[in-house]
Order: sequence, then structure tokens, then C-alpha cells
Amino acid sequence: MVDEPGRGRIESIFATYFENWHIRLPDGAVEERARGSIQQEGWTIRYLFGEQDGERYLEFYAVHRMTNDRRHRIYDSGRMESLDAIESLVVSNPDVPGDEERALRENREHNRRVVEELDRLGLNPAVDIGPRRPGDEAI
Repeated sequence: MVDEPGRGRIESIFATYFENWHIRLPDGAVEERARGSIQQEGWTIRYLFGEQDGERYLEFYAVHRMTNDRRHRIYDSGRMESLDAIESLVVSNPDVPGDEERALRENREHNRRVVEELDRLGLNPAVDIGPRRPGDEAI
């Protein structure tokens, strides 16, 4: 089998990111380029493969009750990009009248937009991933 470009980098970077929990992509995931889900060590991780500007990537959304949600893309080149995730922390200045309402409104809008995007991509951790269907391999 010929090693496709980036295969080792994507697997290696993903494994390094989650090394404290010993989480790795399932065997064959990169070769199959299939979307999937991992539930391990308290994490729920949903992932898919895609392509942007001619470069293929793995995108994942990771949720753990003890930390903030995380969303990243790992490209064939080895570059990792952070993407918007659902935010639970709302920061406001109590000395500024109306700032709490502004911060809550901005947080709701941000999270609404992120949830819509996750739903569109099939990465929303609150939705059952279900069985794979033909055509689910890439976006």
C-alpha cells in the first residue's frame, strides 16, 4: 500500500493532541476518509475529512465535561487550525451598565452560529451520529 500524503501527520498530530488520554483515530480512518465518532476517557469526539484549497484535512469537535469544547482541523501538511467551538464562559464587566446583557447576547449568537455549522457538518456532539451512509466519506 502506498502511503498517501499527510496520512502519518494527521494520525500523529491527532494522537499527540489526545496523548494524555491515549486516544487515537480508529485503524483505517485516514485511509477510508470516513466520518466517525470516538467515546473514550470521558471525551466525545466527532470527526470528518474534507478538502480546502486542494489540501485535505481532518476536522474534529471534542467535548469533555471537565473542560471547554474544542474544534480543530489538521491538514495533510501537518498544520493545525483552531475553529470556533461552543463557548460556555461569558465575560462581562459589572462596572459597565448593560455589559452583562451584551455579553450574554453575543454568547448566544456565537453559539447559535456554531451549532448551525456543526449541524450542517454532522459534527454536533448532541446529535446521534448513526450508521455511516454512502457519500458520508467527505464533505
